[in-house]
Amino acid sequence: MKKWLWMVAGKKPEFALEHQVFNSTSFFITLFAFLASTANWVIGLHELTIWPGYLGGVISLYIFFISRFRKIFNSVVIFIYALLVMVFMGWIYFFNDGSHGTINYLVLMFMTILLMITPRKLQVGVFILMYGSILVLLVLEYLHPEWRVGYNSEKERLADHMVTIFLAALFITINTIVFRASYTEERQLVTRQNEELITLNQQIDVQKAALETLLKELHHRVKNNLQVISSLLALQSNRMEDALARESLQSSRTRIEAMALIHKSLYQNEDVSAVEMNQYLDSLTRSLATSFGVDGKVISVDTGGRDCMMDIDQAIPIGLIVNELVGNCFKHAFRNTSSPEIHVTLNKKGGEDFELIVADNGEWLPEEGHKDKSTSFGMKLVKTLAIQLDATVEVLRENGTVLTIKTELA
Repeated sequence: MKKWLWMVAGKKPEFALEHQVFNSTSFFITLFAFLASTANWVIGLHELTIWPGYLGGVISLYIFFISRFRKIFNSVVIFIYALLVMVFMGWIYFFNDGSHGTINYLVLMFMTILLMITPRKLQVGVFILMYGSILVLLVLEYLHPEWRVGYNSEKERLADHMVTIFLAALFITINTIVFRASYTEERQLVTRQNEELITLNQQIDVQKAALETLLKELHHRVKNNLQVISSLLALQSNRMEDALARESLQSSRTRIEAMALIHKSLYQNEDVSAVEMNQYLDSLTRSLATSFGVDGKVISVDTGGRDCMMDIDQAIPIGLIVNELVGNCFKHAFRNTSSPEIHVTLNKKGGEDFELIVADNGEWLPEEGHKDKSTSFGMKLVKTLAIQLDATVEVLRENGTVLTIKTELA
């Protein structure tokens, strides 16, 4: 039985649920039209209730053909089908004893089924068409009762109602079975797809966890290797007698340690793709203070809270810039300052835009007439890193030095 139903309605995924119901509806309306017209002929009803029924059956069969085999199914087809149903029902109405016949509840039955498969934007139109047609027929019958052709006998009326009710009940039952079967199959398909998605998501979660573990291990090893390089540089600097060479190696060490802290932050965080800048900059500046033998309390770091996250492509250049500027403060700015202060402020403005401010109350930038230390390797590195970040560098000397590096908001 189910095999025959799918032959009529079509199977998924080739046919959607609404398309299946329309196929079965048009097919069984065709059968209903032929059977009802034949029953009208056997009962002996007016011939104009018979031949329009056969003609309507032929048209319904054609619509079934283009929907089922040509796979043409859209709002226009549904509306035209509803309109044709009303044209033929309206024609038969007066020759089937008007409101005393069986047409009204057949129209209501067809309307209910068609509304099940009609898109929302067309449901009101179908309802107005079919229900409005009933009202028009009732008004015409009231104004022109002579148009109504009654039954030849009570027995004929009773037979017509019995046959129509039987066929209508059979039609509704079969159509409901098709709808329920299609709905059940669609629900089972969705359930299977959900189960497959759950399994796939679980596999993805396992792979993601493994990848995060691998990335954390990678960052951990990079950090260790950078620390080994830093240690080698420290050993090498201890063997050097030239002060300038030792200072150069020390600067290289702090830059390497700044990068090592980035990788340490990455493997310690849950998110291995972003650096928590507040924690990172705080660790970096404290490490610099220790390297220069300065109390870390002279440095304040403000990033607006622990939710300031940046990816590694931005975090490393910013870390190196802060390393250079704070290191320069310790080396050059506080010779004549009794209470040194350094303020590092990072404002993330959305997307990749940011503003970095490093301010101090010393005089590490040279006075006019002295050698321009802004041309030193450290400042050249700061400007190069700023270009890499698509940022600009601004220097303001007033009660100390304020150096601002920021991207321009689009």
